Amino acid sequence: MKFTKKALLGCAVLATAGLSFAQDYDDFDAFASDAPETSFTAGGTFETTARSYLDEADHEIEGLDDISTLHTEAGATGKLNLTYSGISSELNAVIKFDSNSLGEYPEDILDEFTARAFMGNLILEAGKMRVVWGKGDKNHVVDNFNANDYTDYIFPDYLDRRIAEPMFRAVYATNSDVKFEAIWTPVMTADRLASSGNWQPKASKALTSTVKSTALSYLASATEAKVNANQLATEFATLYAEYSAGDTNAGTALTSLLSSNATTLSAYGFDGNTATAAEAIEAYVTAAETAYLTALSNTGSLTDSLYPDTYQLKYGQAGLRTTFTAGGFDLGFSYYYGHYKQPSANLSKMEAYATKVLTGSDISESDKFLAYDKLQVFGIEGATVFGPLNIRFEAAYNLTEDTDGDDPWVHNNSIAWEAGFDMDLPVSNVNFNIQTVGKYILNGDKINDGIYKAYDVDGDANDCYTNNKIIVDITDSYRNDSIKLDIKGVWGIERGDVVVMPSLTFDVRDDMTLSLSGLYIWCKDEDSEFDGWENNSFAQVGIKYLF
Repeated sequence: MKFTKKALLGCAVLATAGLSFAQDYDDFDAFASDAPETSFTAGGTFETTARSYLDEADHEIEGLDDISTLHTEAGATGKLNLTYSGISSELNAVIKFDSNSLGEYPEDILDEFTARAFMGNLILEAGKMRVVWGKGDKNHVVDNFNANDYTDYIFPDYLDRRIAEPMFRAVYATNSDVKFEAIWTPVMTADRLASSGNWQPKASKALTSTVKSTALSYLASATEAKVNANQLATEFATLYAEYSAGDTNAGTALTSLLSSNATTLSAYGFDGNTATAAEAIEAYVTAAETAYLTALSNTGSLTDSLYPDTYQLKYGQAGLRTTFTAGGFDLGFSYYYGHYKQPSANLSKMEAYATKVLTGSDISESDKFLAYDKLQVFGIEGATVFGPLNIRFEAAYNLTEDTDGDDPWVHNNSIAWEAGFDMDLPVSNVNFNIQTVGKYILNGDKINDGIYKAYDVDGDANDCYTNNKIIVDITDSYRNDSIKLDIKGVWGIERGDVVVMPSLTFDVRDDMTLSLSGLYIWCKDEDSEFDGWENNSFAQVGIKYLF
């Protein structure tokens, strides 16, 4: 994370300075007749939005007063796009300013940065980049290098919610238009999930609750130990004083008290003799008090280092891809090596992890109960035109370290697919797009038969190991494309989820656009995939200016 926050921000400054220098150089050398043709362009967008949540569980709308008190969020985003083009090279940078880049994720200020060199049939690229693999239309199963930002769920467009990654890329095109591509990233950015608020995932809330319960249980034990230690010290002092005054019954009770606590006190120097009891009890009380205060002060640190640090070389990603045309089909094959970008949980290690944190012990990577499973993806993709249909598909085999499927803490192998088509309809300017995206988890019987079935990372409440969705997108435009309508819909077949996202945009003047949009979620029951967000339907208005 230090690399991202410091080095990448430094790159942003250097990139901007370099671009400025390049432009100055062009102006200075403009009088030379043999000056190279170079160019510098700058542009960007500013957008302001306001969003009201219409269906919150504790807020029923029965009148105007209820509308006026709807939970509303407002925000602004600015992007500056800079491009410098030389004869055989190119430089692009995108600087972004929003609540994330100016808040929790300052590395997002440099949203993208790409240096590109053209060397005949070979193109070399390096920077903080977004690269899309696959022929799918904004839905992919072979596109694995960039993580997703789900802090605003799936409302942003596919590319807008992808997180740019520092990477190196080489693309070689043969004279027969066969392309070979290689990518390497030295580190990995994990999927970004909301840690609180409307879009915090249900599983994340449950995990946080479980960790807190474990912490409270440990804290209760530490409190009890402190009380017991102080009670023992009080009883010992009382009985010892009475015994010293000649009370023989007190002496018998004192012997019995020390005998019943001998095992505990032996760790603090008690050897069975009354002479060593006082110091041992004092040490016991001090240790119990210290343990309680340490646990209390470390409670807030339980989630600070919960996730593994993916900014290590062992989390680097690599992949190869080739694309070509054959018999009217655009085809591609790819291989990816890396990790899942959402963690799996080994709950058998959670209590030990919490204990180490609360006692102030050093935490190693092996102590953490969350892990990003290793992943290899073998992919195929294709696209063709058949009559009025633009057809596309992707298929992937996801290979993990749990080939047998009997490790509850590691994802099973799986098969994933995406297929669909779009076509223009003879009505207005309507385009109809329909796709299916699915996944099948292999060796589901091993999950069912496992002793940790309820905690298996691939487990499902209904023992269903397929996940299929139908995605529909209908677009239309009017008045020379100055008014655009877009209606997206998602239906989760097995789990009964429905998501509808309509939007209407108006070109107000020149490069200013007004947008009205929204999101509606419906879930069949508590086992639905989107159940944790069922009450998050909203309406949004926005204005965007392009320059």
